[in-house]
Amino acid sequence: MYTVVVAGQLGPRFAGAFEGMAVTVTNGDTEIAGLVADRAQLRGLLDRIDDLGLTLIAVRSVSVGAEAGGPG
Repeated sequence: MYTVVVAGQLGPRFAGAFEGMAVTVTNGDTEIAGLVADRAQLRGLLDRIDDLGLTLIAVRSVSVGAEAGGPG
């Protein structure tokens, strides 16, 4: 699972580009979270962010167990 943070709040037009992923706004920035199967899919996600002209702040790999509050 990955969490990607981009600057600002995404409107519905941009949020729709990340179908199947959770899109939430935290502290004025947008977090996009979801399962990413492999490096190619991660690269596709990052390319989509770049193509939309969004400013990337962070990319984090998150253990599914840690995200759910269990052991990570």
